[in-house]
Amino acid sequence: MAALSSTYLEEAGVGSRNNIQHRIAELIPAGGQLMAQLVCQPVLLQVLHRYLGSKCRLATFSSNTLLPQDGSLGSGLGWHPDYPYHDIDQPWPPPEFPLGCQVLICLDEFRQDNGGTMFLPNSQVQKPDGIEEDTEGTFPGSVTLTAPAGSVLVAHSAWWHRQTKNVSKLPRTALLGNYTPGHVVPKDNMEKQWHGFRASASYSLLSQQEQEALEKLLLGPHRRGLLWCDVTTVKWKPWADDWFQPGSLSSVDVVGMNADSPIVGDAEAVTRLGSVGGVAEGPAQSLPITTEDARSFSVPNDKGIDSKPKLPV
Repeated sequence: MAALSSTYLEEAGVGSRNNIQHRIAELIPAGGQLMAQLVCQPVLLQVLHRYLGSKCRLATFSSNTLLPQDGSLGSGLGWHPDYPYHDIDQPWPPPEFPLGCQVLICLDEFRQDNGGTMFLPNSQVQKPDGIEEDTEGTFPGSVTLTAPAGSVLVAHSAWWHRQTKNVSKLPRTALLGNYTPGHVVPKDNMEKQWHGFRASASYSLLSQQEQEALEKLLLGPHRRGLLWCDVTTVKWKPWADDWFQPGSLSSVDVVGMNADSPIVGDAEAVTRLGSVGGVAEGPAQSLPITTEDARSFSVPNDKGIDSKPKLPV
């Protein structure tokens, strides 16, 4: 992880900076071989496949560096859930059918004083009373993540969490990846990022297994994007195939990428926060949408799309 400095990230991508934080987006393809290998790291994918299924895809991938401050400024980002939940009106689908997992890769140690992420256990099951999006403050039962550099946090995307202030003397950097089931439209234009990386010299540095995994993550189970889709009617129905495996789902799991430390992180941060049951059949629903609306909906795979996509000539 030492190679992933904030300077490297700043040179790799495009983003925004203020006095609190520096965010960089589109780390693929600009991040090269290392970024591509991180998003399809085998241990990470094994965890994600358990909760999102083998057809899961990458919805967005960026970095965030919290800058040191004296505490007089705000945290920069108040309470919120992650994509796609922050774009969906409640009530949300049951938490046992997750629409996403947020992956936080700790490039630096996460501590109480340098902006460790604060979250509310079990908040993916029920929105805490009194909490409002983009507000700050501490709620009873909230936990601040502490974890060694190199740790990976995997959270249910419906979890409520917020940044805290970095009052240490050094910046604190993390990579942020959002993964969704194959039927959820990505937040960013991952098709563009795939073609950009595919045309770069870094692509040939990946193994065949990494190339195939990355293509599946960026283009989805169909190996194609939605830029030219003419979607007019979508029927949604949960089905019990390999996209979802029953089992236990923690709102927060910390998994180590270090070979000498398969499980790392603060014990309090890996408290089991929920469980997932089996997949139940449900009634089909017809949702009329337009192409402009497509990014706001969870679009099923080819088992539920009536209209044939129009591909470019």
